[in-house]
Amino acid sequence: MICDIEWKESVLKEVNRFWPFMKADYKAAEAYLEAQSRKGLHIQSIGSYGIMATYEKAEPRDLKYAIDYFGGGYEEQENYKVMAADAGWSYVGNFDAYMIFSSEEEESPIPLHT
Repeated sequence: MICDIEWKESVLKEVNRFWPFMKADYKAAEAYLEAQSRKGLHIQSIGSYGIMATYEKAEPRDLKYAIDYFGGGYEEQENYKVMAADAGWSYVGNFDAYMIFSSEEEESPIPLHT
């Protein structure tokens, strides 16, 4: 019975939703993710086809998001993540060649696009 309760709690903490953006609409997607976080839905991943997104249900938070295209190899991608972390961004995940970053609560990190 305990395993059943733990399973139900973990399932209820995730929500899958249709991802309504084309890859070129990354600025609109960033604003959407910020609005979702204020509602308590925090992005966990976007499927590789960019159709479905998985969110964690949690307390509402005021987070900023940045989505950036990156076409480099693994080592360059890791270096980019370090650069983004130095600017105040946390790596969330990626879909295709796009990387998703979030800020800490109520922080305003240095923009990735200037």
